[in-house]
Amino acid sequence: MPTPSPRKLKTSPPPPPAALPERDLSWLVRSLLRIPRLLRILICAVFGFAVTLGTTPIIDYLYLRFIYNDSTELTRSIHAAVPALIEISLGLAMYMVGWLCFVGTRAETPTARPAVLWYFGAGSLAVFLVLLWIIQGAISLTLS
Repeated sequence: MPTPSPRKLKTSPPPPPAALPERDLSWLVRSLLRIPRLLRILICAVFGFAVTLGTTPIIDYLYLRFIYNDSTELTRSIHAAVPALIEISLGLAMYMVGWLCFVGTRAETPTARPAVLWYFGAGSLAVFLVLLWIIQGAISLTLS
C-alpha cells in the first residue's frame, strides 16, 4: 500500500479556543444594558445631578471673574440667574443623553453601541470628581 505524500493530506484547522477574551468592550455594554430599567433611570439621574454639581464651582468662578459687573439692580438679578441656568442645562443635557442611549423608551431595548460606554464613563468620572470635591471640602472644613 503506497503511503500518501504530505502534500496530499488534508488537515482540518485547529478548533478555536473555548474562552478567548473579547477584544472589544461589547460584553460590558451588554451587561450595562441588562441592568433593570428603573435602576438605569436612577443612574441617569445621578449622573445628571453630578454634572450639575461638578460644573457649579467652575461656571460660577468663570462667570464672576470674566462676565459679571455690578452696575444696576436689574442686571444683578439677571446675572444671578445665568450661571444657574447654564449649570442646570448641562445636567439636563447629561440626563437626556443618558435617556436616549442608556434607558430608551418603554417598549424599546437600547442597542449595544459605544455611546453607552462613553456615557457611563463620563458619568462615572463626574460622580468621582464630585466625591473628590466633597472630600476636599470636608478636609478643609475640619482643618480651619
